[in-house]
Amino acid sequence: MKTSHPSFVRLQSRAEALGSKATTVHGVAAFMRGKVVSEKQLPMGGALRSERVTAAKLHRLFDRGAAGTEIKLSAVYLPSIPVCPASWKAMAIVNPQARDEAWDEIKARNPRKKNLYSGKARCLGEAFQEREVPIDYKGAFKGWRGSEIYADYQSAVFFTRSGRAARLVVGCVLGRLLRAPAGMLWSRDENGVKLVRQSDGMDYHPTLEDFQARDFATRARHGMAENYRLRAETRKAEAQAARENAIYEREVGSVRVNIHDSRRAGNCVAGSIAFAERKLGVDRETIVAAPHLVSFTAEQLRRVSGSEKSRVEAAIRQAWMRETTVSI
Repeated sequence: MKTSHPSFVRLQSRAEALGSKATTVHGVAAFMRGKVVSEKQLPMGGALRSERVTAAKLHRLFDRGAAGTEIKLSAVYLPSIPVCPASWKAMAIVNPQARDEAWDEIKARNPRKKNLYSGKARCLGEAFQEREVPIDYKGAFKGWRGSEIYADYQSAVFFTRSGRAARLVVGCVLGRLLRAPAGMLWSRDENGVKLVRQSDGMDYHPTLEDFQARDFATRARHGMAENYRLRAETRKAEAQAARENAIYEREVGSVRVNIHDSRRAGNCVAGSIAFAERKLGVDRETIVAAPHLVSFTAEQLRRVSGSEKSRVEAAIRQAWMRETTVSI
């Protein structure tokens, strides 16, 4: 049966992107049910009633389910179905306890396997997931066959499209519903799930301990306030440094640098004299006879600094500090 329903068209386009050639509702449905896809390739459509009903039930469980409820997250159409207004987004979160439990479980299934490693957190799937990766042998071992097993585990933060609520789901077990504190909404970026303050865009990425704490809202507010304070101090320090740098660049043109300035900058005397002989054409006897009188402008030194730029700049700044202190 063919149809031009917008939801089916979206589902069909997603299936075609995954390699499907089906043109009917039943054909596309059969393809998507049998296709193993990653979480980023989940279909967006909702043409089939069975899929809509299943997803709606799951979303209702997320909305109203009690903490500790076991759920199944193996459905490939879990998030992002447009017909469900309360659909949830998800992002994996590292959970050391779940990671260790997954390793123990997979190790028990494969007692003789030596190439067993801790895996990564996943949004969907079973509580403990066994992932086998073939080994690509090189050199003298080319042609050998082997594999490594990774113990993946289900651990993710789910949050509503509106950004008003979130749930930590670990091992396919619902955590308690976490309402976003007043004035904040849930969101996500490359660094994970975060709370965003609507008034100024200030954000805070809760830790696993924050999600599990009873006073989640208080911890989130305190964490965001501390971030705000530290960022304000950083901006203040950067502004002060910019003002000082502007003054320095304006006055450094009149600064004259001598060997004493180079010494205070941490440069050795012999090396400074050798630099002056090699780059500036001043003989050693002249410098030794009157080290405080033999001086050079910042422009002269910068022009010949070459690979010793950092040492030259340090000497110039010491000279500027000396002259500024004398001026004051």
